[in-house]
Amino acid sequence: MPIPNQRFSDRFGGRPKPEPVKPDELPDSAKIGLVQLIGELRDKALPSLTKMMIAVNNELRRRPPERAEFPMLRDLVLEAQWWEFYEICEALVKAAQDQTQVVNRIEALFADESLAYAMTENGITWRYSSPAKEEVEAAERLLVEAPEFAATARQWRKAQEHLSKRPPDHENCVKDAVGALEGVARILTGKTGQTLSKILPDLAKTVGMHKTLETAIDKLYAYRGDEQGVAHGATNTELSNLAAEAEMVLYWTAGAIVYFAKKIRTLTWI
Repeated sequence: MPIPNQRFSDRFGGRPKPEPVKPDELPDSAKIGLVQLIGELRDKALPSLTKMMIAVNNELRRRPPERAEFPMLRDLVLEAQWWEFYEICEALVKAAQDQTQVVNRIEALFADESLAYAMTENGITWRYSSPAKEEVEAAERLLVEAPEFAATARQWRKAQEHLSKRPPDHENCVKDAVGALEGVARILTGKTGQTLSKILPDLAKTVGMHKTLETAIDKLYAYRGDEQGVAHGATNTELSNLAAEAEMVLYWTAGAIVYFAKKIRTLTWI
């Protein structure tokens, strides 16, 4: 899958404002590192300066200059707003002569700087901790590749997108993640009109799930409805600290989705 045509800022909530973002989320050292990377890969894995200037300015919705000079590109990077920095990175990958190398080098920079996002061949995505990344990807494959889970797959993507936005929408991330699990349970059991709490006892009995695990999933569903515990009434600082909780819910729901599907069906793609 190539880099999306839709810009980073459009995918993650329009052209966001920098104020809700923690000041240390995009350190100046990341911008300096990207400038150094561009200089190193220019006319190699990256194209000529002229082509890069055209690609970057188009991505930023600006008119490319009549003459391309490296200090111009350097200043674009160093003066970029946080979302523009990520748009520049995707523009560079789109224009690259060796996309794989550019993706890998930019991702190495992101990882070294502990940035909130990861650079992948499919574009910039939220950076999950391991093993959450593997489990979330497994659930994604299951939902995308099974036609009957199409609607649930859309809700699962929304859950991930809520976490990727700035500021992150932790509440709706949790709600859509658990909602996707509920959708899978409904499809697997045929009980399309019932809630997860109603479905869970019979589903757990069918697959031979231990009572403790059943209770854990039921409590997860209860947490979904606890809006006060997810976001409401929290300060900006508290909201910024809820990313770990939202990611944990994604990890748990991903594991439960894969578990139930594996128990009930033979899934050759997992």
